[in-house]
Amino acid sequence: MKVKNIFQKKYLLNFVMWVTIVFAIAWYARPRPFDDIMLGFDSSQITGCEAIYHISDLYEEKPMYHYQTRFFELNSDDYKELLELLKSTTYRRHFSNLVTNGTSHGYSVTLNPYASIYFYQGDERYEFSMFGQDVPAGSAQDIYDYTPRGGKDFQRKVVEFISKHGILLEEY
Repeated sequence: MKVKNIFQKKYLLNFVMWVTIVFAIAWYARPRPFDDIMLGFDSSQITGCEAIYHISDLYEEKPMYHYQTRFFELNSDDYKELLELLKSTTYRRHFSNLVTNGTSHGYSVTLNPYASIYFYQGDERYEFSMFGQDVPAGSAQDIYDYTPRGGKDFQRKVVEFISKHGILLEEY
């Protein structure tokens, strides 16, 4: 009788452990809205927004890089559309963040053109970059890698929007 109880308890403990592990994995990889992927980010408290648009081409078989810095006025339709676009999907955190405690900062840029958006909230700067493979997002101290629902197609849509909107500040 005691042997049967020991086996039942052992199976119950194993079952509870596996359910807990599956729940923890599902919770960690859950789809998150844009405002939740950056710790401390509050879109209503943003004091500035700029984006850097990058494109590379070959010229006489040598890589040529072209950059544009674009500013988005916070009360403009362009800024509101950009924020709506970023909020139109959800983002899944990469499991690699568990090992590196955030982004590894070793990116493969697989999207051309690509872009980075910087939001300023007081003294804090938040980054959201569309590199193709990874989307690093967060504050300077807490950047994590994400995958947006829609993948590279979504990222291309955002990059194209940036290339055509905002105020061109600098081009080189």
